[in-house]
Amino acid sequence: MSHETFTFTELDKRIEQIPDAPGELVLFPKALMVWEFIGIFGTILGLVPSLIVLFITPAMWLAFIAWLGLAIMILGFLPGFVYKCWGLIKGIRNWREQFITGADFAFDRHRELTDWLMLFPKEVLEDRMHFIRDARIRMGDKMGLVIGGIEKLGAVPVLLAVITQIQEFRDLGSLPAWRIVLAFFLVLMYAMSISISLMRLRAQLHEMLLTNAINKLNTTR
Repeated sequence: MSHETFTFTELDKRIEQIPDAPGELVLFPKALMVWEFIGIFGTILGLVPSLIVLFITPAMWLAFIAWLGLAIMILGFLPGFVYKCWGLIKGIRNWREQFITGADFAFDRHRELTDWLMLFPKEVLEDRMHFIRDARIRMGDKMGLVIGGIEKLGAVPVLLAVITQIQEFRDLGSLPAWRIVLAFFLVLMYAMSISISLMRLRAQLHEMLLTNAINKLNTTR
């Protein structure tokens, strides 16, 4: 029985210490998350002139902001795009080997975490498991209330916003106002969906590990 107090902070710290499986395609690796949000910022910045020209006459400084936003958008999204394309190509070529190797790696790491969790009283684990499960469900409800099911579209919303940005860059003020407003909405919802989805996935992992530890404690007693 462990004498330390269980905290989600300690569990999350131990999860963070687990390296990625060899050849695993991580959807949003830490090294590229900053670039992803730089790309989102560039998209928003590039759309700002399109909103401004609805109220004032187009000027050169607006064209410069549109150009700057486009450059930042390309710079931000390019590393993640290249990484995902390369990962998909490797995955298609070696999908079986990557799947088996990743499954073995993940099983061993999860078993280590489960063994550590089993040092705590079952009642403590059950309380934390019910709490994190309810928190995950609430996050899903909040996501549905704020952004609907837009997270199921993946990168499609930001792709549509980028297309709108490029069209406007070529001819500032040529698109109707509703297209610009919609593009703003889509890119903001995409950023929110990334953040909330990552939180839900982490909460789901906490819940899974706690459930596994509780089930193993039930079978060993």
